[in-house]
Amino acid sequence: MRFELTDKKTVGGAEIAGTIYLEDGMALFRDNTITYNRIENIMLKLFDGGGIYTLGRNDNSFIQNNYIANVANDYGGIYLDNGSMGFTVTNNALVSCHRNYIYKGDYNYLHDNYAKTAPANDLEMWEPAVPGVVHGSFTNNYLWNDSAVAAIRAAVPFLGDDAFIPLPPYSRAANGVFEVIPFDSSHDSARCSGYIVRIGELRLGYLTDCGAYNERMLSMLDGCRAVILESNHDPYMLNNGIYPPYLKKRIASECGHLSNDQCASALCRLARSGVKSAILAHLSKENNTPEVAEETVCGILRSAGLRVGTDISVYVAPADEHSRILEF
Repeated sequence: MRFELTDKKTVGGAEIAGTIYLEDGMALFRDNTITYNRIENIMLKLFDGGGIYTLGRNDNSFIQNNYIANVANDYGGIYLDNGSMGFTVTNNALVSCHRNYIYKGDYNYLHDNYAKTAPANDLEMWEPAVPGVVHGSFTNNYLWNDSAVAAIRAAVPFLGDDAFIPLPPYSRAANGVFEVIPFDSSHDSARCSGYIVRIGELRLGYLTDCGAYNERMLSMLDGCRAVILESNHDPYMLNNGIYPPYLKKRIASECGHLSNDQCASALCRLARSGVKSAILAHLSKENNTPEVAEETVCGILRSAGLRVGTDISVYVAPADEHSRILEF
C-alpha cells in the first residue's frame, strides 16, 4: 500500500492514518509507504490523532518525504501509537506543530528528519518487544536548515534577518506569482538543495552541486517543461587534469559534481517524462568545455533513441555572461 502525493489543507482530523491492527499476534499489513504528502492544519477540532498516525505492527514500512505543518493537538506531527513496529521515519519536514513526535512500540527507526523546535516536548514511550531491550532509535530529527543559514550568515554578515526564510525540503514558498519547492541534493556543502519553480501548471527544475542523483531527485524533476542540470566535468579531463588527487576524488564522489555522462543519463529519463529543454550548467573551466559537454550529452541522448531538437533541446549556459533569453 502506498499513500503518495496528497495535498491536504484544512481538516479536523488526521488526514493520513496508517492504522494497522494485530490479530492473534500476527501482522496483517507490511511493506507500506507514506510519502510525498503535504499535510497542513490538522487536528483543529479533534484530539486523538496526528499529522501521520500509526497503530500496530507494520513490518518494512516507511514514512518519508512528507511535509507536515500546523498540527494543533497535543499528540504530534508524527504519532506512532501503541504497538507500532517496523517503521522507518526519515526525511520528513515538520513545521509549526504543537508537538513534533510521539513514538511508542519497538523496531521503529526515526532519523534525519527536519523539524523546528515545538512548544511541547517529544514523548519517548518505547514498548520493548523483549523486556528491557529497545530495538528502535531516534536520531538527528531536528536538522532543519540551521547549518545552511549559519554558513550563509558567515559569508554575507551584512544581510539582516529578513533576508533568511528557512525552507525545509519539500515545503513550498509562494509570492502570488510563482511557487518554489526545494528538495535535497547530494553535495558536501551545508544543506544543498535543488528547486522546482512553478508558475501555474508550468514547472522549471534546477539541480546543480550534486554528486549523484537518485530516484527521489528525478521524480521531482519529472515532467518539468525545462531543467537546469549540472554537467560539471568530463571524467577523462578530470582524471588527467591539474587538480590534486584529493580534489579529483571529491569532485567525482557522490557528494561532488555530476559529470557530463551522469547529466546525460538523467536527461534520458527526464526527456521521456516530458522535459522538453535542458540547460547544461556549472561547467568546470579546468575539466570541461561547452563543446565537450554538449557533444557528450547529445551523443548519449541520441544513442538512447531520443531526437535532439525534437524530443528535447539542449543548451549550454555560459559561465561568465548572461545567456540569451530562452523561451519554453
